[in-house]
Formats: sequence, structure tokens, C-alpha cells
Amino acid sequence: MAIRISAFARQTPRAALTLLLAGSLFAMPAANAQSQGGGSGGAMGGASSMSKEDQQELKQAQQKVRDLRQQIGQIQQKAMKNNPDLQKKQEDLKGLVKEKMKSKGQNPDEDLSRMKEIRKKLSGNKDLPKGERQKLMQEFQKTAQSFQQAQKSVMKDPEVQEARDEFRSDLMAAMKEENPKVEQMIKDMEQARKEFQQLMQERFSGGKGGGK
Repeated sequence: MAIRISAFARQTPRAALTLLLAGSLFAMPAANAQSQGGGSGGAMGGASSMSKEDQQELKQAQQKVRDLRQQIGQIQQKAMKNNPDLQKKQEDLKGLVKEKMKSKGQNPDEDLSRMKEIRKKLSGNKDLPKGERQKLMQEFQKTAQSFQQAQKSVMKDPEVQEARDEFRSDLMAAMKEENPKVEQMIKDMEQARKEFQQLMQERFSGGKGGGK
């Protein structure tokens, strides 16, 4: 039984909350991990050494995080849909980030377009030669890394931070209008994420049975 560890679950509470509330500024496509024939990385490799009970416990803890994230995400989507002003602020924020990225020599639109093109080739052509598939995966990863680093850099810009914080505050207020319990749900999600990470550390540092 494979335990897939999402990037979201590995985030710090502050980073995870920021990501959830503001959303990914740009819908960056994900390359198919199976295209490399490599699964999901190191954490999955150690899952086979655990007992079925430990694996099931991990899966349940991870599912709890996913369920809460999905519920909060649905509230967020509803808040955005019902507030045109928020939609505009989000687009303005995207535009600002793009301009800042361009000023640093990055071309976000071109990079996103290329990543989508690579993803389409990888997922839509099962007969693609292994060498070409690996070459495309390497290009995707290099482009994605460069894009993420540039976006992370501009998010430190004072003008971007101010716009992001204003958007996040307005979004949170709108989400509370949709569901007054959303703040508690976010706290519950953070707690569930911490518990999941703790289980991960116990199981993978202690081997079978972990260190209960």
C-alpha cells in the first residue's frame, strides 16, 4: 500500500494557509510522475517496510487533511464566485506578480504555456520513446523550478506583499460570510496536518511500528 505525501501536507502552517487562502496565483500544470517511472519519491519507498496497520493509520491521517482542505477549498470557490470584486483583486495580483517576474527577466506566460505543452505530450502520447520522455521531463522540471523560484522571489516584494495581504484578508472575510465555521476548519486542518507529519516522522524514523 503506497502512501502518497502531498506537497501541501509538507507545508508549514503559515505557508499552507497562505497557499490555501490565496490559491496558486498561476495554475501551473503538473507533469505525470509516472512518466519517469519513479512513483512519488522517497516517502513512498519506505512505506512498504511498514505494517499494514501503520500504513492504514497514515492513510487515514492523510485523508483527514485532504477532506478538510477540500471543504475549505469549496468555501473559497463559493466566496470567489459570489464576489466579483475579489475576482478582480485576484487578477490584479496576478498581473502585478507577472510584471515583477518580467522585470527580473522571467517570462511567466511563455513558461506556463511550455509546461502545459510538455504535459500534453507526456500524457497524450504513450508511445513516446523513453529518451524523449526523459528529456521532456527534465525540461519541465527545469522550467518549473525556474518559474517557482522567480515567483517566490517576487512574493517578497513589498508592493506584492501588500496586495497579497489585502486580498487574503478580503477573501477570508468573504469565506466567513459563506461559512462562519471556516476559521475553525482551517485550525482543524492545521492540527490534522501536524498529526499527520508526526505520524510520518515516527513511522519512517522508527521503521516498522514506528515509535508509539
